[in-house]
Amino acid sequence: DVTRFLKDLLSKVDYLTPFELFSHILGPLGGRKKWYGTLGPEVLDSLDEFLNLCLKFQHENIPSLQGFLYWVSFEIIELKRDLDQSNQVRVMTVHGSKGLQAPIVFLPDTTQAPAQLPSIGIYDNILAWLPPAAKDIPLTKIFKQTLREKQQEEYKRLLYVALTRAEDALYICGWGESKPETWYEYVTNGMKRVGEETEFDFSSMIDLKGKGWQLSAQEPSLRVVTEPQRSHLEIVTSLPQWLTTPPAKEVQPDILRPSDDMGEETHSISAYGDFATQRGILMHRLLEILPALEEASRERSALAFLKKENVPLDIAQEMTQRVLGVFKAFPDLFGPVSRGSTHLGKAGRVTVVRPDRPPCHG
Repeated sequence: DVTRFLKDLLSKVDYLTPFELFSHILGPLGGRKKWYGTLGPEVLDSLDEFLNLCLKFQHENIPSLQGFLYWVSFEIIELKRDLDQSNQVRVMTVHGSKGLQAPIVFLPDTTQAPAQLPSIGIYDNILAWLPPAAKDIPLTKIFKQTLREKQQEEYKRLLYVALTRAEDALYICGWGESKPETWYEYVTNGMKRVGEETEFDFSSMIDLKGKGWQLSAQEPSLRVVTEPQRSHLEIVTSLPQWLTTPPAKEVQPDILRPSDDMGEETHSISAYGDFATQRGILMHRLLEILPALEEASRERSALAFLKKENVPLDIAQEMTQRVLGVFKAFPDLFGPVSRGSTHLGKAGRVTVVRPDRPPCHG
């Protein structure tokens, strides 16, 4: 039966995409149901992600089983589960919980010290063998000490990850006697300084009661009320004033632009014809950039700029002289201390004015 089953699958490999093949295995052939029966609901996320990888591969590559197996062997896969999907107890490692949170978190085994050092390791970019303590030499002793320090740093970093997974309550537990430099010892030493000793009684659920340490993050202004008819804690506090006060009406500024039509004026057709709009834009550009240049070089720079814009020489000379005439008539507005534009505002009813070339002194 097994041989016939495998031959039937192999006969489908040549004409089914990886997604179709594995969907057939997980669906009609009952693969998903068997995985669920063996590993429980946790496996469903992994199976769905595996099918997503099949789709991703065949969208980017030629869909063949051999190509998919080669591609997936180099793919770095990190699956993050959403703890809010269902009201379930999730069991996972601290590494697997990175980036996730839950209302209540239990750390059931915090009394175990880090694992023993491996027999080989990297020291100064050199692969080295770690002999037993009886055969240590000064160099291997230094090597072991360096590895222990790195191991302890990673051990403490994982403790930080574990302590920050809980939203409401965190229970730090252990079994047997706690060893030195374990998570339980670190937390206990800290709780002795900032927490308070209290009696725990879990005898209604398990045969466990005794003394422990507790630290609450509740603010003093909060009062916890326990009602016999309810099975939850109600936090009573006065609402801040800003929560019940509607926001002030936002005032939209009136923006004044010289180009706005402020009246019923009529405009005559420009003598420059189709070139009028471009001429105005270019002259405005000259009024912006030339004040920053030395006076002696302004005319030469203006003619060079207009030449790049394909303006005939005679027109360019006329435009340049007009701009330079403006500079002579209003030296304060077009000097080195003037600005291209700035904002002026007024409190209350907001009016925003953006004048060109205001002089700035001091």
